[in-house]
Amino acid sequence: MPQERDLFQLIRNRLPAEMQNGFDAFMEEYFNFADIFSKSEEDLKAINREFGKYYRIASTMDLPEQREAGGWMVHAMYFSMGQRHDYRAALGKVDAPVLVIHGANDLQSEEATRSYVSAFPNAQLQVIKDAGHFSFIEQPSRFSQVVSEFLERVGQ
Repeated sequence: MPQERDLFQLIRNRLPAEMQNGFDAFMEEYFNFADIFSKSEEDLKAINREFGKYYRIASTMDLPEQREAGGWMVHAMYFSMGQRHDYRAALGKVDAPVLVIHGANDLQSEEATRSYVSAFPNAQLQVIKDAGHFSFIEQPSRFSQVVSEFLERVGQ
């Protein structure tokens, strides 16, 4: 979905000044696909864990360190869609009930999350307080309650 701001720039802006140059160098390597096929799954997991380090600092949430940060999966997404993609036409064809969950402290704005909600013909939004992008980790009981209530409402 088109975003009103770039996630990577947002992360950079939230980092302490002394970390920004290191982040810039990391991002050059992160998106350097020239020798991507010489990297192993473990190499790519390590790169994604490094990105997770910056994300955790920028989010200011108490997130656990990633252990299994997808390797080829993450990079395959970049190959298939690039940094910018627009799925609104496809999402508009989904006729199933959809629950979109947004952590109130997410780096992604609630406005951006609402753009997903409006893209589905039958979606609802639930905002979870005291959670960021990973509400299922940060507020597991509340997350479970929200999902359970949604499934009960839709008759699952």
